[in-house]
Amino acid sequence: MTTKIILPVVLFALTLVVPGARAAAIVENLSPEEEEILAICPKGCEQGNPCVPGGTTGLYHEHCLKRWFVQCDLAGNCYEQECPSETRWNQAFLTCVHKECGECQNRCSKEQIERGQYLRVHCKDNTKFVHCDDFGGCFVQQCPGGLIFRNSKQACVFPKAN
Repeated sequence: MTTKIILPVVLFALTLVVPGARAAAIVENLSPEEEEILAICPKGCEQGNPCVPGGTTGLYHEHCLKRWFVQCDLAGNCYEQECPSETRWNQAFLTCVHKECGECQNRCSKEQIERGQYLRVHCKDNTKFVHCDDFGGCFVQQCPGGLIFRNSKQACVFPKAN
């Protein structure tokens, strides 16, 4: 029996701002802790701009605020962008990923995905499992009725009789 799993795609809208200028949305919606971080942030557009013409340093960079990232264009202009709600920037995958998988921490690492380890038992309920995508995103899936997930089998199986 083959189970087909359809995964949602995380899309985000870019808010273009004047190159080098800090997006107004960053400044408007900050917690006091984030304001302190941003004041000394060496990874944004205003301080430590990582963008160079030609994109030789890459087009996407980590930001000091985990829900933001820096996007460069080929002219070397710098744009600070916000990830969608409930996601954070993942520099290893160069995309925004879910912070959590339901009640579990997102443990979909680049190393696990490179080893082909996309599935693992849910942290609190063995009738569920976490499915990682190629970009470090995680999705909670439910095993069919009466089955539990076994990491060793990488599948939902019948529970062992006592």
